[in-house]
Amino acid sequence: MYYGTVLDVMVQHHPEYASLAWGTMKFLFQGVMNHEELVVQLAKGITKIAVALPRMELRAILYPTAQMKHLIQTLYAHIIKFLMRAVKWYQQPTWKRAVSSITEPFALHFKDILEDISEQSRQIDQLAVAASQAELRDMHIMVTSMKNLLVDEISPGIRDLQLSSALDFVSRTRYIDPEASLRYCKLLSNRRSEPRRYLVDAQFLCTLRGWVTVDTSSTMVIKGAGIRVPTQCRDFGADLIHCAKRPTIPLLWALEAAPGNDDRDRILSAVDLLKYLVFQILKLNSNTMPRNVNASIFRTASTEAEWFNLLTALLSTLPRVIIVVDASLIGERLSDDISWIDAFVRVFEDLRIIRNSTTIVKVVLLNFDTTDARTSDFTLLNLRTAKGRGRAWNDSTTLTHRPVSRVVAVVGIDS
Repeated sequence: MYYGTVLDVMVQHHPEYASLAWGTMKFLFQGVMNHEELVVQLAKGITKIAVALPRMELRAILYPTAQMKHLIQTLYAHIIKFLMRAVKWYQQPTWKRAVSSITEPFALHFKDILEDISEQSRQIDQLAVAASQAELRDMHIMVTSMKNLLVDEISPGIRDLQLSSALDFVSRTRYIDPEASLRYCKLLSNRRSEPRRYLVDAQFLCTLRGWVTVDTSSTMVIKGAGIRVPTQCRDFGADLIHCAKRPTIPLLWALEAAPGNDDRDRILSAVDLLKYLVFQILKLNSNTMPRNVNASIFRTASTEAEWFNLLTALLSTLPRVIIVVDASLIGERLSDDISWIDAFVRVFEDLRIIRNSTTIVKVVLLNFDTTDARTSDFTLLNLRTAKGRGRAWNDSTTLTHRPVSRVVAVVGIDS
């Protein structure tokens, strides 16, 4: 400052004049600074408005809700109000603008309206974000719905393919048709003379009725009497299957097949028997294929345990099922020295405990040796040999080989 020395002298001798001079200069400097701030802030405000307007227009197009329209209307009102103030200030004479820079600085005349514009823009942006999140959620729901629809449409086809592949793999062993084996056993039964047939008494029927009607999985062993034990049991099994066949209760069986030239048509092992039962379940209903069972599991299964697991998985999809097996086809014990009774007990426990299934499985074993089995794991029924000419159904509830349909009627097999 060129006049700094003069001011220093005046401060020492005449402080009242120095204060007056310094106050005047500070007033001029403050006016210049206020004018500069006002011009700069007006320019920045107009620039921000110019940048925000296209964004707000896009928001209005993308989310034309009533709330969005109200916010944009309020924003436009603030912008117009700001521009009117700015135009009014620019239209003033130079000296008046200089004076207003001191009397009405930016903080007092324009800052409030620019803050309102910024706040309104922020609310519009927040509303747009919320609307986009709502759209994203709607899209997620729509995609999920479409995915479920596609799954519902594709799953039956995939399940049919899996079922077809599983049936194709299991049927490669060329097992005889279960209906054919049943017809063969019925034919042999009808050809036998009367003394070779079996008799059942009232106690037999009462026990059979109680066993069938109890809603728990269990095993029953049927034994014959005399020298015709196998034939009696097969005859009873064939009669039971023939009369117990109902559309509402799936029925699986493994009986003696007619002699053929190819041993591949016959059941020769426990694995063959389990495959045979699985094959019948798959043929009963295509909906019995569980989601966690696919064709690859059928192709890789080779042991008795693996086929028992497959059988259990398929059984878990059925409410109730009856299985009739002629044990003389494959013997009383599995390869790991476990009896068929123990094996089916494990199946029952697997269904009830591990798979949490309410499936009721009734297993009838014909010609089975129960010497080593626990009596608590099965129910034993013994057939009697008919002597002389067998009697038909009468008041004493004694049943000969015919008419067999009365067995089912009395024991309530379809209840």
